[in-house]
Amino acid sequence: QRMTDLALAQEVLQDSRKLQMWEAAREDRVRGKTTPPPQQDRNQHDSGFQGSFGGAWGSGRKQRPPPPKPSPRPPPKPAPAPRPPAPKPKEREKGWKEVKRTQTKRGSATVHTITRELELPNGQIKVEQSEKTCFPAQKDCTEKVVERWRRRKEDL
Repeated sequence: QRMTDLALAQEVLQDSRKLQMWEAAREDRVRGKTTPPPQQDRNQHDSGFQGSFGGAWGSGRKQRPPPPKPSPRPPPKPAPAPRPPAPKPKEREKGWKEVKRTQTKRGSATVHTITRELELPNGQIKVEQSEKTCFPAQKDCTEKVVERWRRRKEDL
């Protein structure tokens, strides 16, 4: 028995990888673990290494149970309901008066700054400032409201 232990120790000490495997197996035995080393490591070594341990990872120990099967995936969620159509823009109120219009050049575009007013029945005036941008390469111009505010009729 002592001669086989000595031969085993000499063989293990000759190769650092074998030494690491031997130490890991010894730690597992001390801790009471019954897991064999990973399959890929066991197959990478020559048969002399496997034979010298004489079944330390084989028939004398319990085998690891197969990993549990993953639970089936839940059914996919139904597609979200389509969005409702965007609300239609309000019709432009009638009675707007154009108070001021200026024209400037920004690069190749011509920009018109337009100020409009609308009298309200409660004695207030709605004021709207918008920009109309026209590019020479486009047929139509785009108009965008920049700012809106209210003021009293008396304030001028």
